[in-house]
Amino acid sequence: SAHLYDPLSDAQLVSVFQQSIALDLPFIVGEFANREPPGCGPALAYDALVQEASRFGIGWLAWSWGDNDPATSWNTDCSEFDMTSTFSASTLTGWGKDVAMDNAASIKHTAVRPRSLVTGSCN
Repeated sequence: SAHLYDPLSDAQLVSVFQQSIALDLPFIVGEFANREPPGCGPALAYDALVQEASRFGIGWLAWSWGDNDPATSWNTDCSEFDMTSTFSASTLTGWGKDVAMDNAASIKHTAVRPRSLVTGSCN
């Protein structure tokens, strides 16, 4: 797993993905957001990240599905990391709506239900 909060050029990102495939390693982008930490640093090219991950068949988890209330947020240093304003998909905001719904490589457009959820059985 890699937490890709630091900016990588498209070429560097592709290189990381290609290396994991060449080494036959299981790999997932375990965290990323729309900005660099600490705090609300510069914008991160999350759209390129999800597009390239999709192209290489690499999974990813965006951070975080949370509320952006400073009193209760996981992200006390940058509430903008939160993808929703109330933990509900109906309150997806900005980059959260993009990676969950709108981007061609979003969860909505690329997720595959596991057989166990489709049939109720692993067989």
